[in-house]
Amino acid sequence: MHILRRTRLAFTLIELLIVIAIIALLIGILLPTLANARRIAMKTKCMSNMRQITMASVVYAQDYKDLLWPANFWADLDGDATTLPFTPGLLFSYVNFADFVVECPSNKRSRVVSVGGPPNGFGWARDLNFDYTMFDEVQGAQLGRAIQVAYVRPTDANAAPGLPVSLIPTLTYFRALPIFIEESTPVWNQVFTDGYWGNEDQVSLRHDKGGHIGFFDGTVELFRPRRGPNAELREPTQDFEANDIYASVKGIAGSWWKVTDRGQPYGWINSPRF
Repeated sequence: MHILRRTRLAFTLIELLIVIAIIALLIGILLPTLANARRIAMKTKCMSNMRQITMASVVYAQDYKDLLWPANFWADLDGDATTLPFTPGLLFSYVNFADFVVECPSNKRSRVVSVGGPPNGFGWARDLNFDYTMFDEVQGAQLGRAIQVAYVRPTDANAAPGLPVSLIPTLTYFRALPIFIEESTPVWNQVFTDGYWGNEDQVSLRHDKGGHIGFFDGTVELFRPRRGPNAELREPTQDFEANDIYASVKGIAGSWWKVTDRGQPYGWINSPRF
């Protein structure tokens, strides 16, 4: 005579704990990978945005005698991007008026929702109009012109408009003329929201300790600037900033001139001089 035995269908407590431990281990392995993939995706999207606005500046120049647009009108046709509301500038007619093209997906124009406060110039609850700003002193740059642009170390920054001969061997060259910069929010994009980059302004550290720069040849690169220990503060003897940039069309002693905030007229960058 056969005796029927009941088959055990439930897990023991030890088996359940083992399954939970395995699931937790897999989550621990996968989460950093997913987070890294998200960071890479945001950096890629940011670079894509920068490439779009850089190419828009090139196409504009091709349409208008090979010259880059005036800085006062790239962002706001009224000439003052801090005035609300404002009229979207020359860039936006080349990107179907999609203002999100000037927003880094990692920062979202500072991510701050201004509850109860006025919206930004595009009607969104954001602190900033732009995460990417124009290096305004290069306005009027001519396509194809052999303009050399380089920077000195922060500790070598000199208040004089002309670069001392002794510092020429220390210059680090940009690949081409920088047009758009992914600007540091605390230094000083959240304070001066005008869409310009110059003087004490710095480059963001959002993406692998760097920010994107768009050049007048249509290329974009991730630039990792020198920075002091506190990214939230300006440390002028340690931080790379616009004041450290010089330009020349000859590249010889006595021909390198500081680019930023000296009241240069439209087109000055094509023949830098005192």
